[in-house]
Amino acid sequence: MVGHGRKASYLYRGKRRKIGTATAARIRTDPRHPPLSKNEDDFLDASTRAHRRRVRARQLVTAALTVFIVAAGTLAAVASYRGNKVSAQLAAANAETLAVESRSRAPTDIATAVQLALAAWRSNPKSTQSRTALANAYLELRSLDAEIVDPTGEPIKGVRVYGDTALLAPSSGLVVLTGISGPAPQRWQVPDISPDAVGALSPDGRWFVDVTKDGTIRLRDVLTRSEPQIIATGQEPPAFLVLSPDSKRVAWLTDSGRQGEVELRSCDLTACVAKPPDPRPLPAPRTIYGVWLTPDPNQVLVRYGDLGSDDSRVVLRSVVDGAELATMPPRAMVVRDGAAVVSCEPAPATVPFATATIAIVPIGDSAPPIRVSAAEATCGRRSLSSDGGWLVEQIPVGIQGPVSLRLTDLRNGVARQVTVPSNADRALDVPVVKTLGVSTTGGQPSVLFAHGTSLLRLRTEPAPNDQGKPTLRRLADGGRDVSWSTPDAGRSSGGTLSVEERSTRRPLATLSGLDPMTGSALAGNSLWLIYPAGNRRQVDRYEISPFRKATTFSLPAIHPDARGFGAVFPVGDTTMLLVVGGGALAAVDPMTGSLLAPPVALPRPDEFLLGNGLVALIPRPGHAGQVALLGSRNVQVWDARSGHILATIPVHGRGLGSIAFDPTGQRIAVLTQDQTVELWDVESAKRSRPPIPASDGQALVGFDADGYLDMLTGYIGDRLSFVDLDRGEEAGSMETGLGVDDTSIVGDPVAPVSSMGELWPYELHVTAQAWHDRLCAVANRPFTPPELTILPPGTDPDPPC
Repeated sequence: MVGHGRKASYLYRGKRRKIGTATAARIRTDPRHPPLSKNEDDFLDASTRAHRRRVRARQLVTAALTVFIVAAGTLAAVASYRGNKVSAQLAAANAETLAVESRSRAPTDIATAVQLALAAWRSNPKSTQSRTALANAYLELRSLDAEIVDPTGEPIKGVRVYGDTALLAPSSGLVVLTGISGPAPQRWQVPDISPDAVGALSPDGRWFVDVTKDGTIRLRDVLTRSEPQIIATGQEPPAFLVLSPDSKRVAWLTDSGRQGEVELRSCDLTACVAKPPDPRPLPAPRTIYGVWLTPDPNQVLVRYGDLGSDDSRVVLRSVVDGAELATMPPRAMVVRDGAAVVSCEPAPATVPFATATIAIVPIGDSAPPIRVSAAEATCGRRSLSSDGGWLVEQIPVGIQGPVSLRLTDLRNGVARQVTVPSNADRALDVPVVKTLGVSTTGGQPSVLFAHGTSLLRLRTEPAPNDQGKPTLRRLADGGRDVSWSTPDAGRSSGGTLSVEERSTRRPLATLSGLDPMTGSALAGNSLWLIYPAGNRRQVDRYEISPFRKATTFSLPAIHPDARGFGAVFPVGDTTMLLVVGGGALAAVDPMTGSLLAPPVALPRPDEFLLGNGLVALIPRPGHAGQVALLGSRNVQVWDARSGHILATIPVHGRGLGSIAFDPTGQRIAVLTQDQTVELWDVESAKRSRPPIPASDGQALVGFDADGYLDMLTGYIGDRLSFVDLDRGEEAGSMETGLGVDDTSIVGDPVAPVSSMGELWPYELHVTAQAWHDRLCAVANRPFTPPELTILPPGTDPDPPC
């Protein structure tokens, strides 16, 4: 109770209190108005005191709420931070698990390995394991055009490709894929057939013939998936069931009951259904390991003895009476379903770099034999595709990583090349590669390669046609390649240099009889050849289109007797040629040979001489005319135009390919003799960080677009490692094989890969985003049910692309 028994609820509030207070103030100051009574003053004072109490109460509540909100927000932030940290830790752990699983599965199931690598990189793009898994998945599938995922539900043991049809052999049953050259091949599980049944697919990819356990021989149209037609019944299950090269005839062998003789039964597919064929005698003095119909219906090829034995022979016999018509050379192989025989002649041991000769002899055809060069000098490593239409030869490029194959079309001798994923033992030197078939239905030949549970469709490309002539090919600008070859790969005879258009392999220019010590550079429409001429170096500049010699000039030599030579263009600039030779460093106009500045005499030129007579120099990016020279005691940075030495880095480099500038030219990396990588600031000539161990480092490739230092590693330099200079450790690696050019990139997304002999050079992507994009362009799909079971808990199950 306040104010004479009035309740607190009667007191003035809000607007009424403000009006009452203001009115009382006017009355108190207005002499014309009688003063307020005591009760009125007490009432107004009580209203004011009550207002103040309410204000203080609200302030206390507001303060308490503020403290609560701040505390709650802090707790939420802490919880969010801890939640994000836990999520990041889980993602990092899952990335490691996925990457390791990807690498372990790659030799046996590359399709699954790719999806796991993509998922690992999505989970943690900075993970060394993730980058390694992604890089090698990209490398294994550089030729991939499409993948047919899990068409059989289990690992595929073999594939036979005919026409636009593939016959797959899992461990249970048979699966036919039709339309394999298109975007959506159709799958058909062949009904009522056991996995060990004897069967054959016709060369046109339409007919499938098999024999049941009770001796019933059946014919099916796999394109229409029709009910089987009965060809014959009551036959002893034959060991061989074959179709003719033209897909019109079928044949099988049965026991005649007579010693040294079997019976051949052969007929047209249409006639067999109406009337089973009569048996024809066929001599069997030894165990028969194969029989083939030929284009001539009156002739058949028979193999006596196992192909791997020295006494194995292929004999051409008459179907009419079994008479021997011809005996093929030892180790001959029957190809194209009996349409031809292939034999091999080893290269003469006295001819350097000669390769064996493959002879393709048509059967039942008057065409002359086709003779082509093999990939190697001996005849030991020859294989056939599963359909028998292509010769398969493996081209060694490294100890690990994908496998490069040379495929020779046994119809015409034309060779192509393809990269296939490696298998567990990398062995493809078997008589028949059961997991590889070739389809020509889509125009250009495509390889169908069974790997794990998937069937991979791989692009092929024309193969180089210069076996027996060692050829080094390098990438050049403008979509061109430069090749160099000598008859004996030595310095005793003249060399040949060619410029080729990469897309068509069309020669643009060829020069022969060149000094074996000739160096070359190609940029724009100019080709420079640099070669010894007495005590100096001569330069011939040619214009490519039209091809003609434009200029000839000599390079400066202050001390002509001084040994060692090197030349390089500045990064992205062909208006200056930087040269070390004759004891001097010079900047030369490459178009005319004019000096851009007086030559700089090097104080001790022999310090820069490497064991092979070369000088290692690399241009400094962003600093025209400046180069780094690798010396025997240090690395020196010179300015060829001012003639000044700018920096001396007190590090002993390993040799050619051991120095690389970053894209700014402010830092230089050195692979040292002590097998470490050191990073130095050029301006201050001070080390930027402690040395990084590089026990198996062979050469530096340069800085890539991701900022990593790319380095060739491994015993023979067939691995590319990515070094994180901030963390001082490896950030991934890929098994590239041989050929990646050292000191070839300065902040680039690709590295050039040169080739020797049977392969083409190519551009190798060296950034993780490019690996991801390439794989997702050809393998963008959801996880399969078996793949989902592999994912560790917490992994995003959505498609990793």
